[in-house]
Amino acid sequence: MQRVVVLGASGYTGRLAAQACVRRGLSPVLAGRDSAKLESLAVRLGGALDVQVADVNRPESVRALVGPGDVLMTTVGPYLHLGETALRAAVDAGAHYVDLCGEPPFISRTFDEFGPRAGAGGATLLPAFGHDWIPGNLAAALALREAGEAARGVEIGYFDFLRGRWFTGVPMSIFTSGTRATLASDAPPDSHTFAGGRVTHARLGQRVRSFEVDGRRMSAVSYGATEHLVLRRLAPQLTDVEVYLGWFGQASRLMSATIGVMSAASRLPGVGSMQRRRFAKALEVTGEGPDDWPADGVCRTVAIVRDGGGRELSRVDIQGPDNGYQLTGDLMAWAADRLLGGYAIRAGACGPVDGFGLDVVEKELAELGLRRV
Repeated sequence: MQRVVVLGASGYTGRLAAQACVRRGLSPVLAGRDSAKLESLAVRLGGALDVQVADVNRPESVRALVGPGDVLMTTVGPYLHLGETALRAAVDAGAHYVDLCGEPPFISRTFDEFGPRAGAGGATLLPAFGHDWIPGNLAAALALREAGEAARGVEIGYFDFLRGRWFTGVPMSIFTSGTRATLASDAPPDSHTFAGGRVTHARLGQRVRSFEVDGRRMSAVSYGATEHLVLRRLAPQLTDVEVYLGWFGQASRLMSATIGVMSAASRLPGVGSMQRRRFAKALEVTGEGPDDWPADGVCRTVAIVRDGGGRELSRVDIQGPDNGYQLTGDLMAWAADRLLGGYAIRAGACGPVDGFGLDVVEKELAELGLRRV
């Protein structure tokens, strides 16, 4: 009998994903390094859940978690440093896979290296299946359907704001310890884009663009996401896809310049070792939730489709629920439930729409709070 395994279940987002699985009627295996925390979580979730100790630094312990047709959900990051063990274990076992990765190089590697191997075995990989980048996939797919064959370019912007007062930038207090460790990573700011009909390398934050949202101009920096890699499957005539992250508000241009300076500085003697020390210190604290997620927060995603001359053909705005981490847990559990039920329509690395179909995604994600404005 196939099962869902939540690796990192004792961490903040892992707990949310496990709770969401139980609400859906699943009985997930709770896996992680700390047996006491896992046993405590199992009790809080009803007491009948299987608990398995596994550590990504011991690959054999992770590989033992899954078999063919199982679903491995992993919240253990940063993925560039800690994610390969789980991804490789799922692919080697012929298991389905779901993560919440927001790191462009790992996303690219999942599609390019592991996706074909998983597809050959009939397994589906769903990387970055969370607050980023599922709303943009949905918004862009809806906008592409409305635009029709004339569509050539897609621009997607992600924004967070408080009702009645807009963020000038996202405070660090709303991030989990895992997200903070990712931001402190020594990894180079590599990213990707889809331009001129092909996926190309691009520096993280290389471009800055503004979007109009509710009558206000909101700035955002470019970022490598799954939309670059999957939207052409929905509309083969596309030549350009760009995704922008509006975390930094009015400081987006400054952030873009800062990332460029950091990229150049990382090649200087001594800077790399300093970054690695900072990253190691950030990893000392794991599994903690955000200090302060605003109760009146809103997640807004905008997708604009243009023709070859730059004329806007369609626009779709998607609004999400208050808490992005809770949404991520719900999305991961939804994906695991669909995979376990055999409802995936594509093997290999996928986004939500090419993996399950637009009508299904639109209807069922609306029930999770992702609705068109």
